[in-house]
Amino acid sequence: MLSHVQEEKGRAWAEGRALDEWTICVSYLEIYNETLMDLLSGRVGLGMYDRRECGVVVDGLSEEEVSEWGQAAAILTRGDERRHISCTAHNSKSSRSHTVFRIRLERRASSDASMRLSRSRRASTS
Repeated sequence: MLSHVQEEKGRAWAEGRALDEWTICVSYLEIYNETLMDLLSGRVGLGMYDRRECGVVVDGLSEEEVSEWGQAAAILTRGDERRHISCTAHNSKSSRSHTVFRIRLERRASSDASMRLSRSRRASTS
């Protein structure tokens, strides 16, 4: 996904199109014994709501912005350290919970003014 964003930015620049603004944020949630825990901040007891206009929302869940996969992988590793695990008869490290690692990708189209500015800058440097 992150490489797709970089490729799209490169194509837009090469074609002289406006560069859209991209934001990539991740969050990491654990559900353990019917309790929600933010694996990034450590907050426990978050509320979950189903909102008609935007779907399921976890109140108070933190997000961190990333620009490359290495950052997302580091966040995933950091969150894994807070997970509830213990040994069972079949597995030395068994998960006692369910997790959701969410990647939110937001794309905002650039305005016409920024498109003209981008093209005029390229024309003046050629």
